[in-house]
Amino acid sequence: MSLRPGVDVTEVGAQTFSRGTSVSGGSLSVGLMAPIESLDPSSSATSGSVVMRAIYGTLFVYSEKREVVPGLAKSLESRDDGKTWVMKLPTGVKFTDATDFNAEAVVIHLKNLGKGGSVSRSAADVR
Repeated sequence: MSLRPGVDVTEVGAQTFSRGTSVSGGSLSVGLMAPIESLDPSSSATSGSVVMRAIYGTLFVYSEKREVVPGLAKSLESRDDGKTWVMKLPTGVKFTDATDFNAEAVVIHLKNLGKGGSVSRSAADVR
């Protein structure tokens, strides 16, 4: 299928779906160059990250202008000359194991990234 620049379209069977269209059921096959080591965001830096982006939501994403904008997070505000960051999170969001997505979960994740030894590409951004 040929696409115009900037158009993101996926073919599923005989149907064509534009970005944002949800399809239930079926299967998804993805070809990767290396095996997936883990689906833990703090311990995967290669092929697993490709798959994780399709499964997990992220706190922030890049806009088409390559600016960081809220994803799961509702907002982010810098205080104290960048020493303190206040992040607003949505309510009612659950992880796949049905535990709540909340501030405690975000803090635990950021602490795990900041411990050192993480191969995540985001680890260098957490101090």
